[in-house]
Amino acid sequence: MELQADNAVYHASVFGDALRKGSTACVVFRPGPLPVDNKQTAIDGDVYCFLAPHHSGGFDVSCYQGQQRIQCCGHGLLAAAQVIHSRTADNRFSMYSGDTELRVYRQDQQLWLAFLRRSVTTIVVPRWVVDWLPAVPLRAAIAGAEDGYLIVEVPEDFDLATWRPNFDHITANTQRAVILTQADSGEFDFRLRYFAPQYGNNEDAATGSGMRVLAEYWHLIKPRAQYKALQCSSSGGVLKARVLPGHLAISGEVTIHPVTTSFSCDKNNKTKVCSS
Repeated sequence: MELQADNAVYHASVFGDALRKGSTACVVFRPGPLPVDNKQTAIDGDVYCFLAPHHSGGFDVSCYQGQQRIQCCGHGLLAAAQVIHSRTADNRFSMYSGDTELRVYRQDQQLWLAFLRRSVTTIVVPRWVVDWLPAVPLRAAIAGAEDGYLIVEVPEDFDLATWRPNFDHITANTQRAVILTQADSGEFDFRLRYFAPQYGNNEDAATGSGMRVLAEYWHLIKPRAQYKALQCSSSGGVLKARVLPGHLAISGEVTIHPVTTSFSCDKNNKTKVCSS
C-alpha cells in the first residue's frame, strides 16, 4: 500500500450521530518513523494520533493526550483508519499500536477495528465501589493488568446519565479505569460511562477501548453476535461491537472534517500546529 505522507492535521468526530457529539481526534500522517521519546505529543488537550508506515506493512499508530501516550485509544484508532481509507480506498489493511495488531475491514458502509479477544474475569464487587455508588451494584469484573479496567454493572433503573461521581474516590482506591454499565431495554443493548481520573481524564465522551472490554463482559452475561451501546457522557456516543472467531471488532460513525491545519516539528522535535 503506497500512501504519500504529508503534515496535514485531519480533524475527526467519532461515535457521534444526529443527537450525540461523540469524541474528537486529530490524525497526522507525518514523514519518517515516529519518535520514541514522548516529545512528539498532543496539543491543546486534543487526542493526536500519528501515522507512519510499519515495517511489516500497514501502519503504525501512536496516540497521545497531553504528555500521556494512550495504551489503546479506540476513537483515535478508528479516526486513523478512516483517514487511511479515505486516501487509499483500501477496504482491508492492518494497523499497529504498541504491541497490538488490528485488522481493519469495511462492511455495512463502516470501518471495523478487529482486536484479538481479551479475557474478562468476574470478581466480588469491591467494598469501595459499594460505598461510592448510590445504587447497589449487581456485578463486577476486571480486564487487563492493575492499570487495566474495572467493570461495574448497575441496575437498569439507576439514572446513569445524570449521576455525578466523586472522582477522588476512584483515584484513592484503584489504578484501573472504571466502566459503569447497565442493561438497556430500548434500541441499545447496554449503556455505559467511563472514568479514568488517575490518568488526567475524569470522563471519556465516547470510548472505543471501553466498548471492546464491555462487549466481552456482556457476551458473558447475554451472548450475542453484535452489540450496540449508548455512552451516557455529556457529549454522548453510539458504539457498536461484533464478536468474531478469535477477534472482537468495534465500529461507529466517523466524520473527517476539512483539513485546516498543518503539523511540523522544530529542530528540538517539539510539536507545532499551524492554522492555514
